[in-house]
Amino acid sequence: MSAQLKGKWWRSDRYIVGTGGQLVPVSVEKIEEYDPWESYWEWVGDWRNNQPPYIGLFDLLRDAALTKTVSLGSLLDAARGDGTPLQRMNQEGMFEPILDWCSKHGVLGILPHTLKTIEYTQGEGDNQVKLIQQRVGGRWETLIIKNEDDELNIEVTPLDFGDSVPPKLPRGDWHFVGGDKGSSLLRSPQRENQKIDKNDLDRFIAKEHKALWKSDIFPVPLSRAFWNIYGDPVLSFFTGANLLYSCLRDVLDNLDLPERKALSVRKLNILAEPVTHTVEPLPDGSRSCELSAPSLLSTFATMIVMDLASENRLLSCIECERIFASGTSKATYCSSTCRNRYNRRLYRKRQKENQDQS
Repeated sequence: MSAQLKGKWWRSDRYIVGTGGQLVPVSVEKIEEYDPWESYWEWVGDWRNNQPPYIGLFDLLRDAALTKTVSLGSLLDAARGDGTPLQRMNQEGMFEPILDWCSKHGVLGILPHTLKTIEYTQGEGDNQVKLIQQRVGGRWETLIIKNEDDELNIEVTPLDFGDSVPPKLPRGDWHFVGGDKGSSLLRSPQRENQKIDKNDLDRFIAKEHKALWKSDIFPVPLSRAFWNIYGDPVLSFFTGANLLYSCLRDVLDNLDLPERKALSVRKLNILAEPVTHTVEPLPDGSRSCELSAPSLLSTFATMIVMDLASENRLLSCIECERIFASGTSKATYCSSTCRNRYNRRLYRKRQKENQDQS
């Protein structure tokens, strides 16, 4: 690929686990836009000293599992209760590695990844006005449909990432279309157009910042108004990260399970599918090609797909089984520590065999 593609995502300098169990920024004023592809191209250009950004997410999962601090099981148990176990885990500092990771990369964006359309209806018959926010690939646009003088009037407003829908309409009925209650990351015919219960949105809205939602209309996903109130639930964050990790792990494992590998590749393709190419104007009058993504999860999936299809090798360390990336086919260890540990163990094994033979 001759040109280095760019993209957009959002992050804040500090995150906390809110009272509702979401990963939320300490201050919405510190939310900034950044390019997650910069660190990816850094590793492509210097693979000896860098790793693609998704590897850090996998290390987060692996370290939590090894230290038995946080697991999907413990989060599920906490989610079934009144939230007390989750807050206790937070007070004991178990989520600090996750919060630190989010300050560098942002949240995964589970809800905007699963949402397809948001429909808002006010009035009936000839007086009906409908506002539709719909995702086209990785971007959102707004359609305002209304009857005027017996003619159907449709206004289409493409929205930039920083914009939001102004509260033009009075209170009415609205519903969301996406995955299974906003949590299904892999689409299926049964879930493709399933409505999301409005009450289910509460688990994605940070109670600390809910007062910033001053309109009856839900903010356009990925807009500034959206990031002011949004937070990935800790459980959803781990579920999305674990899905991405398990898919890649199945592809890299040496097990003779072709059907399982093919299914995992298909899942990765589905996760990456919403990412689309867009042409963006530059200040000097030229244009650049960017990747529009509805979530950081889909961006990471796209990076993995690109690495699997190129000479950038994704490997599993033969010593600790950590997934790592390398620009050479000869790499077998993720670090010099693992190489030395493996060689020492092999040396001791050979010494013991020589002693047994003598």
